[in-house]
Order: sequence, then structure tokens, then C-alpha cells
Amino acid sequence: ALLLGAFGRHVLAQEAGAGDRPGLDRALDALSRGDAVQAVAILGAELARTPEDTVILYFLGEAYLRMGEHERALDVLRRAERLGHDSPRFRLALGEALLGLGRAGEALPELSRGPDTARCRMARAAALAEVGREEEALPELDAALALDPSLEPTVRVMRAATLRRLGRDEESDAE
Repeated sequence: ALLLGAFGRHVLAQEAGAGDRPGLDRALDALSRGDAVQAVAILGAELARTPEDTVILYFLGEAYLRMGEHERALDVLRRAERLGHDSPRFRLALGEALLGLGRAGEALPELSRGPDTARCRMARAAALAEVGREEEALPELDAALALDPSLEPTVRVMRAATLRRLGRDEESDAE
């Protein structure tokens, strides 16, 4: 989830290239509350005023991802990319959209350019496992857990499934 305090929203917006913009602030507030539908409505209105605003496109892609709308997320993120938007967080969002569409092979290069965060490590692990590179997925899961210990239950499930695919059932059972 994209849960941010006021300072976190400010840092994320600045990192994405946003200035002081009330519409964007309202959309980030909605995302931080888990209200992706409201964020999409706000960002859509902002985009109607500034159709080539890559920051708005990026956050619209993030909102669509939160809604599970991977195709729509990919569409707006690709549009931002064509307009020159790029950042590690943008690459993570693009990779997650591709992964959500079952295009793990295409997601991996994007995720490799993503930030060193637990979210990105988990996405890389999922993509690696999906393309049959399970041995490489295991250290990504370990790194995700080191970055965010609250992910332990999810990491254990993913790790057990990955070990089973590798035929390492005894290790899988220990997870």
C-alpha cells in the first residue's frame, strides 16, 4: 500500500518532479488513505488541464495499480515514458504493471532499474520466479525481508512456493 504522511507525500512529489500543486496534493492524500478511486478522479481532472504532465501521468499509473487496473496503468505510464518521464519509482510502477499483466520477462528490466525497496525486491522476486529463475528470486525475497521485516508472512509464503518449484520440499516445509 502507498501509505504516506504529509512529509512522505511531499518528498515523493518532489522526487517525481512536482511543485506545489493542490490537485496533486489532494490526489496523494487520497492515495495515502487507500482511496485510489478518488485519486483517479482528481488526477483525471488535473490531466484534462495539463495533458502532457508526466508527474500526473505517473501518479495516475500508481493509482490504477492500486485498483488492480494493470492495463490502464501501463497505458498511462507508457504515455509518461514517451513524454520523457523516468525515475526509479517510475520504473518500479512500470514493472509492476507489466508483471500484473503476466509479462514478467518484460517487467524484469524495468524492475532492475527500480529503487532498492522491499516493494521492488518483492516484485523482482515474483518476476524472476515467473520466468523460471527461482534461484535468483530467493535472495530478492531475503533482501525484501531485511528491508521490511513486517513482510515476513508474505515472504515465507513466496519463499516456500519458490522452494517447492525448485524441488526443495524439505526446505519448503520448514518455511
